[in-house]
Amino acid sequence: MKKTFMILGIVILVLIVAAVIFFYTNRAKRANLMVEKSLPHLEALVVQNLPAEFSKEQVQEQFHKFSEKFKTGEYDKQEMQAFFMKFKSAMDDKKIDSTEVKSILASLEKLSK
Repeated sequence: MKKTFMILGIVILVLIVAAVIFFYTNRAKRANLMVEKSLPHLEALVVQNLPAEFSKEQVQEQFHKFSEKFKTGEYDKQEMQAFFMKFKSAMDDKKIDSTEVKSILASLEKLSK
């Protein structure tokens, strides 16, 4: 009985170590996947709370440009981090107002150039 539990414990330990190694080596891919999957949601939230001075098509075009740059890897990582931090701070109160949308769009414009 002791041998069985020891072997089972070793197998579980090996699986845990393998999972940690797998997730560590693929962390960049997982981060990129999360960003790609979250962009349509971010776009929908921004378009939903869009101020009158911005057009829906203009915002969608900026998101599309950024998405293409992100897929090719031609983006400034610090600017992208600033963009997501602005978005995170805008969502702290669970709503986005027009001033927060303007700030997010300004940051997105920097990213999409």
